[in-house]
Amino acid sequence: MTFAELMKTRQSVRRYDPRPVEEEKLERLIEAVRLSPSASNSQPWKLVVVNEPGLREQVARTTFSQAIAFNRFSLGAPVIVVFCVEKAGLVTQIGGFIKNRPFSLIDIGIAAAHFCLQAAELGLGSCMMG
Repeated sequence: MTFAELMKTRQSVRRYDPRPVEEEKLERLIEAVRLSPSASNSQPWKLVVVNEPGLREQVARTTFSQAIAFNRFSLGAPVIVVFCVEKAGLVTQIGGFIKNRPFSLIDIGIAAAHFCLQAAELGLGSCMMG
């Protein structure tokens, strides 16, 4: 599939097949994140892959509340991947300060986009949540 087709195929999915995601597909998703560009190649993120059922439910429940339930669909995801922002390297921090740009947040957004596009190419659904 071409990149244009891939972009048209990718969508935010809110209903999931309960089958576990194969380990090799998870590895390809992580590799897509690793290869994504970042300021000074700082890669200011850590990924936490949550696929153990009890812990996955706990993490899913932190994404919604009684008052704001629009992420409730996360309970049905067979795996949740949490992107954690890490402090960037010193050069990137200085550059971000001088330019008044949150490079770490920009970089993690790019990485998450790569993750979602790789998921689509693998036939997996994804949905970003803040």
